[in-house]
Amino acid sequence: MMKIMFFTFTLILNIFYGFELYAKSYDLDSLEQTTKKEKIILDKEKITFVLFWATWCPNCKSKLDTQIPRWEKKYTHVNFVPLNIDKDPARVKHYLAKNEITRATFRDPKGVLTKSMNNNVAPYWAIFKWDTKSKRWENLKKDSGFDTTKIEIAFKNSHSRRMIASKNKKNN
Repeated sequence: MMKIMFFTFTLILNIFYGFELYAKSYDLDSLEQTTKKEKIILDKEKITFVLFWATWCPNCKSKLDTQIPRWEKKYTHVNFVPLNIDKDPARVKHYLAKNEITRATFRDPKGVLTKSMNNNVAPYWAIFKWDTKSKRWENLKKDSGFDTTKIEIAFKNSHSRRMIASKNKKNN
C-alpha cells in the first residue's frame, strides 16, 4: 500500500512540476552578447558569475568598469557575465557608448533567465555551475546588492566544491 501511495504521489509531482523535482535548470545559453567585441563562449568547466545590472542603477557602472576587471584577473576559474536587465536594447547601446564601457555585456532578450531568478532589482548577482550529468546550468548562490566580500567568499566556496567534485569524479 505504501509503495502505491509513494508511486501515486511521485507521479502527481512529476505531472505538476515537469519531471524536474530536484534541481531547477537555468538557461544561460540563450543570452545574447550586446557588444561587438570578440564572441564570448562560456567555459562550462568554470563557475559562472552573472551580474544583473541596469542603466538606471547608479552603482552598476563602477561594477562594470572596475570590480569585474579586477576579479577577472584574480579569479581565473570564473566566467563573468554582466547581464543587462533593461527592456530597451537601444538604451543599453547608448548607455555603453556614452559611458565608454568597452567590456562585453549580455542581455536576456526573452527574459528567461531574469524571470527564472525572480529578479527585478539591480545590482543582483548569481553564481552558476554546469552539471555534466544533467546537462544543465544550476544555481549555486544568488543575492541582491553588491557585497564584494560575500561574492568573493562565494567564488572561493564554489571553486572548492568544484575541485572536490572533480577529484571524486577522477577517483571513480
